[in-house]
Amino acid sequence: MVREFRKEDENEVRAWYEAHGQTYVGHLPEEGWIEPGIAAGFMYKTDGHFAFIEGMITNPTAPSSDRFEAINEIVKRCHKRAQERGFKQIVALMIKPTLAQRAVEDHGYQVVDVVLLLKKDLN
Repeated sequence: MVREFRKEDENEVRAWYEAHGQTYVGHLPEEGWIEPGIAAGFMYKTDGHFAFIEGMITNPTAPSSDRFEAINEIVKRCHKRAQERGFKQIVALMIKPTLAQRAVEDHGYQVVDVVLLLKKDLN
């Protein structure tokens, strides 16, 4: 059952990032959802007219059908919350082409462009 993400879920999500060989960002936004043992995802708010869906992660040992269903439900909850917060668009950043294809086919996203994502640590 998908529910809102709580601080005590962070260790589980960190373990999923590590199991996928990904770097855990170390800070998650306030708006997030999790199906414990299966998947999690987050919505980053902006001061503009759009929000981001980001940080989608799954437990690699969970059955693929459970991961698929959980991610779909988490995306729907992100959409609903974004609308409730008054955002006009939601933007998703995808690394894996298969996830981008699912976003287009299952949730009505449009591919805008292919970009390079850059970062700079501000220590």
